[in-house]
Amino acid sequence: MKKSLVVMFHEINDSDWFDNVAAFFKKHYIMCGTDALAGNHSPNNKDKGFCHFSFDDGHKSFAKNALPVLIKHQIPVSLFISPKIVRENDLFWFQKVKLLKRYGFTQFVQRRCSPDFPHFDLSSYSASAILKCYEINSINMIIKEFCKTTEVQFPQNININCLDLEQILNSDLVEIGAHTMNHPILANESDESARAEIIDSITQVYELTHRKVVSFACPNGLPELDFGLREKQILVKSGISTNFTTITDYYSDRFDSMSIPRIGVTKGSTTFIAAKIMFAKPWVYYRKEIMQNSEINQRRRLLLKFRKPNEGCNV
Repeated sequence: MKKSLVVMFHEINDSDWFDNVAAFFKKHYIMCGTDALAGNHSPNNKDKGFCHFSFDDGHKSFAKNALPVLIKHQIPVSLFISPKIVRENDLFWFQKVKLLKRYGFTQFVQRRCSPDFPHFDLSSYSASAILKCYEINSINMIIKEFCKTTEVQFPQNININCLDLEQILNSDLVEIGAHTMNHPILANESDESARAEIIDSITQVYELTHRKVVSFACPNGLPELDFGLREKQILVKSGISTNFTTITDYYSDRFDSMSIPRIGVTKGSTTFIAAKIMFAKPWVYYRKEIMQNSEINQRRRLLLKFRKPNEGCNV
């Protein structure tokens, strides 16, 4: 029997590409919602496994490019959003970082943060890898400090707003899940901050949708590096039945409901995507062991020497 999987998307900038991808998965898998995952049901068709589409962050392209394709193919999906970003029509901090890089932000972060990492030469480290060692308040403070030195106008309408969300809900295909308020690395946050990021986002997503929130996606999503037992316990107590991660693996009962693995898809032909799915586990090895200067490995080198589980680094 074909293995079941959860596919993770972020931005969908090409609707034709996504149409081909959706048709490919629909042909080879039984497309399902999160209820099938939570119940850990076995598909009746022994030649096909389950497949669930999930989308993180609520980028504007979901409403513009993905939703029409999902309606066309009648594919149920989950969309993980920050209610704060939706209501304020704002950018996530990492989206600001991406835009600021053209103004020399990476070099600023390397200089600004070097005293916190005295045993490291940060000149080869990415701004994102460095910032992900800090609490969210410190990240925002560093971004504000840089913006005082340069005239930067952040664009609006990068992410979905309340009107987009209404359209999305009307499709009856999209389950809205919570994704924290500010997209912090939860493991860096204090107990109080982590609890507020999780619980406030669940509460406010309900206020926006008037639908019970039963799914969550921890930002960045790697166990121990990004979240841990503390976060799982908060989620369970908050009524969450499934937490989606960025563990790259097939879906099976080997994983508990608070650590659902996903396989990320961002580009490529259906042949490329099929190969990525087939070799999901070797790809993880390649990313961890061969790509030594990847962001994940940079973060591990910087962070795990300084932080106990769920203990943050302060500016």
